[in-house]
Amino acid sequence: MLTATAAAMFYVLITAWGASVFADAGSEWYLALGKPSFVPSAQLFSMAWLTIYLIITAIIAFLLLDKNTKALIFVCAVCVLNVLWTAVFFLWHIPAIALAVLALIFAADTAVLFWLAVHKKWQAAVFSPVLLWYGFLLILNYIIVLTN
Repeated sequence: MLTATAAAMFYVLITAWGASVFADAGSEWYLALGKPSFVPSAQLFSMAWLTIYLIITAIIAFLLLDKNTKALIFVCAVCVLNVLWTAVFFLWHIPAIALAVLALIFAADTAVLFWLAVHKKWQAAVFSPVLLWYGFLLILNYIIVLTN
């Protein structure tokens, strides 16, 4: 259990660091974007991401322990795609492509949630906020594409 948890923590820590390298919500470009009124504050975004990354860490650890490589590949792909989304959106300033990346993340999260719902119901309950969060981000990104 300790090895799986340490591996999960390391992977998610690298993911969070990779995303943070590109994220700049204080940039002139981001501040000038038309955004919906329900965009959370920077502090709320930080708390939400901390929660999401903790959940993903737990799920990766459980999947490592279960030796479930198929679901693990999807969860790890979400982490890689999350870094890609951050680069596409914040570094390259291409919200439409970022929206497509978010759609892939949402699809992968949906696949993981369905698998967990069939095989590990309590883990599905733990993972469900991740799908809700990415759904929320998908709506935000879509509105940004429409208004800019």
